[in-house]
Amino acid sequence: MKRETFIFSIIFFLLNINLQAQNEKIVLHPESGKEYIYEFTESRYILPENHKRFTDYFKKKSLKIKCVTIQPENKEYLMVSVIENMADKPEFKPVWFKDYRFPAFKDGFYDNRYDNFWEELLPWTDYQYTFDRETMELKLQNRVEVLSEISRLLERKGFEKKAVERHTSDFNTGGIPQITRLLQSVYQVSKRQHNGESIEPSKFEEHITAADSLFSLKQTRKKEEPGLHSRHFSCDTGKKILKEYNTTEIDSAKYGLWALGKSYHRFYIEKSIKLKSVKNIPENRLVISGKIENPKNKKVIVGILRDPFGTSLYLETAFLDENNTFQLETELKHSGLVYIQFGQDNRVEEATILGFYAEPGNRIHFNVTGDTLPWDIKISGDNSHASTLIYDFCREYKLFGQGLNFNCFYWYLSKTKYADFYSALKNSGSFFEKYKNRIPETVYNFVTTELKNFLLSGAVHYLTMKERMNLPMGRPHFPEHDEVDYKYLESLVNEFSLHRNYNDYGIHSRQLASNLSSYQFHKVNNINNINAILHSGTLVRTGVRYLEDLPQKTEITKTVLAGHALYSQLAEILLQEKMKALDTSSKDQRIIQDEITRYFDLMLRLVNNREFAGAIEVLLENHIKWQNENYVPETQFFNTKGQSVYFADFFGEKPTVFYINQTWDRERYFWDDLAKENPEINFVLVMQGSNLEEWQDYIKRAEPVAHQLFMTNRRQQFRDIFKKDNYHFIAYDKDGMRIGFGENPIDAMNLAKHSLMTKKENPDKSQLITIIIILGSLLFISFLVFVLWRWRIRQRFRKEQQQRRLRELELTAIRTQMNPHFLFNCLNSVQNLVQQNKGREAHLYLADFAGLIRKVLQNSEKEEVSLAEELETVKQYLNLEKLRFDFDFQIKMNEGIDPHNTLVPSMLLQPFAENAVIHGLHNKPDNRKLRIEVVRRSEQFSVNSEQKEGIAIIIEDNGIGQEAAQKLATSKNGKSSKLIQERLEILQQKQGEKYRLQITDLSKNGVTGTRVEILVPEER
Repeated sequence: MKRETFIFSIIFFLLNINLQAQNEKIVLHPESGKEYIYEFTESRYILPENHKRFTDYFKKKSLKIKCVTIQPENKEYLMVSVIENMADKPEFKPVWFKDYRFPAFKDGFYDNRYDNFWEELLPWTDYQYTFDRETMELKLQNRVEVLSEISRLLERKGFEKKAVERHTSDFNTGGIPQITRLLQSVYQVSKRQHNGESIEPSKFEEHITAADSLFSLKQTRKKEEPGLHSRHFSCDTGKKILKEYNTTEIDSAKYGLWALGKSYHRFYIEKSIKLKSVKNIPENRLVISGKIENPKNKKVIVGILRDPFGTSLYLETAFLDENNTFQLETELKHSGLVYIQFGQDNRVEEATILGFYAEPGNRIHFNVTGDTLPWDIKISGDNSHASTLIYDFCREYKLFGQGLNFNCFYWYLSKTKYADFYSALKNSGSFFEKYKNRIPETVYNFVTTELKNFLLSGAVHYLTMKERMNLPMGRPHFPEHDEVDYKYLESLVNEFSLHRNYNDYGIHSRQLASNLSSYQFHKVNNINNINAILHSGTLVRTGVRYLEDLPQKTEITKTVLAGHALYSQLAEILLQEKMKALDTSSKDQRIIQDEITRYFDLMLRLVNNREFAGAIEVLLENHIKWQNENYVPETQFFNTKGQSVYFADFFGEKPTVFYINQTWDRERYFWDDLAKENPEINFVLVMQGSNLEEWQDYIKRAEPVAHQLFMTNRRQQFRDIFKKDNYHFIAYDKDGMRIGFGENPIDAMNLAKHSLMTKKENPDKSQLITIIIILGSLLFISFLVFVLWRWRIRQRFRKEQQQRRLRELELTAIRTQMNPHFLFNCLNSVQNLVQQNKGREAHLYLADFAGLIRKVLQNSEKEEVSLAEELETVKQYLNLEKLRFDFDFQIKMNEGIDPHNTLVPSMLLQPFAENAVIHGLHNKPDNRKLRIEVVRRSEQFSVNSEQKEGIAIIIEDNGIGQEAAQKLATSKNGKSSKLIQERLEILQQKQGEKYRLQITDLSKNGVTGTRVEILVPEER
């Protein structure tokens, strides 16, 4: 029955061809509810003598076509979008490549001088066609909307009005007709015509084959001459869809094509249409389930690449049930690799990671048996053969060293051996070939490209580690470095063209792009910043996002990458730089942020992919919102009870500090301690994740003190809401006004505390007038009081100056009286020596007396001299007196007294030493002794009764005593003692310090002699 059905289909198809012989067209039909992807290529090449193609250029477009039925009119439409549009010169070095969706990253629209500038604009919009099922004639339904979108895009790119109108017109007459022609060629195939010219059957050999519902027609010109050389197309007769259409034309040129050292005048132009995939229009979701026989952990983490740039995976969590099974449904918009980690293991070498290939709408199931890797895994469901290829490849070559964080390459910490890695590089092609016939072509190409890029990332990793081993301060632990064939790895990396082996939503494609840009940066950067050297011992980072010079990063990245790879890497670099600066109040930060904004602006003007541009715009709009200090996110969060909570709910009574943190346990207990110690502030820890129940269970066990908030990241993540995606603090006052950001909790807390200061309410106009009058009156009164007070102070100051001057004159007068008195006593001593016929002694006395007089005259002008100078003067005087008669004297000073920095009134001690010698010792027949001792003593010195330390100077002799001396010297008036007493009293009045003089007659105590104590305050 099946064979009869097939034969009937072929007969019907051939009859259909005959019936359409008049217009020479084969009409094919799309099926409603299906999604088709067609690839259109065009290449020009020459065939040298060795018959090996030399391709001059290669162009490729891919159209995604959805056949939908729109209700209620029940009308069918073709929804068309350009998902790929590129041009390449594969034989040229350096690389000549252009992705019209992601053009060269340079300012100025250099391509607008060419007629086909509209090529860049084709991927931006969607095209909606109506069609007649009988003839498959197409008509663009949304032309007005398409042209309006193109005009807005041109305005956004910075074109002036006239240029916008010109390019929009060109797009209408050139771009739209091209899409229509490509689409028409899928559903109308001319049997006897090519480019409007008839094909003469006599000049062509024709072969028709029909097998398994596949009809194929191949025509080849018998003689090789300019024009159509060959044509081949094949159709699915059951589904009535075009599978493949190829034409080859021979052309000649007057000036020829220069290649391989000579000019070729004959070249070939090959065009093809190929159906890459057909499937039901999928839902944007993925269902993945599994069973693990011997799990070590009940937690299952699924990682999916969702963003149009970067290497950060969206993570969603599920848990095994009592039967060790799980099922998780999540959003999936783009085909790609999905990674699953079993358990929450932070040690990379023990992480259990599995990779699967998934498309939107897929259902994947797997069964795992075994205790340790490599497990025995049976994969079923959609694209099971592709996922089996991934696991078998990793198991064959022991490549299980990658974690879920693709911002770092973990082979440095894993158990992956170079021998296994080298074997994978050498044999990957033959290994992949075994699975080729079991996997759809597009899926096979995607998966094998990702695995190859994974291996190339490993090669770049080894080469980067080689550079690290040459650092002068030492090298990282890399035990296999002697076994690594670096030349082989370098040749692989240098010959590899990422732009020809790249998947937009391939995690390993993006990882390799990041690694290549980092590797190139280190190769060309011969002079490093010292900050970079200080961090050279860290993990091998993917990309140059962590280095400092933004323009240098950008330019070097442009030399390595192109197309989506370039834009994705640059966007991630710029975003990381933008998130570094929370506070942009400093000038240097504003300069950096302005530079980042300029690059983002250029990127948005150049990019022709709406999804990519939309993601960038959302991030930039979010950062713009945070420039307003009144901005408060309106995102919905959940508290520990699962209730909806918003940031604004915390305002009104207390200031609030929000701690934004992706890591649930980071500084949790320190945050709780701050909440305990500062109850006047709301401390809120904000986290994100996919599983609210898991978070609630974790929080319950943690027993937090601070407020806890949770955001489900199914629709948005932290970096879509906040200025930074992790670890920062936002402080608001009690009224909901943002008062600042913080990089650490203490700074943020201090901002909140500062806001607790009482704020004065804004007064109304009448209150303001009253306040002004009161303040003015108070100001006037204060001014008068200040003037009067100033006048009184001046009067008092003038009076004190006069009194101080009077005291100084009194001191001067006293000193002038003391000096003649001293001179008189000294000359009297000389007279006594002369009278006693002691000429030699009188001569020595006069010589020493001259030196003493010089010192006395010098000190007589000074109010105070150092204690050392005063003691030296006394010593010279006593040495003079010893020439007249014999006596012993001793000058002693306690330790801790600095005589050079201790000031005493000048000529303070000499008069008392003179009295001791003349009146006490001179009248004693023998055993004459004089002692001068300086000690520190604590006593009430200041006039405000404060206990202070001072200097006590003791002059003690063993003479006849004060009372006996007064009886013998009736003619002496003791003027020197009186003068010194007066000086000390005046100094006390002047300086506010208490000087004390005490004279004791020791004869009353049963011994002979006199003791004089002078207490002088010590300056500190």
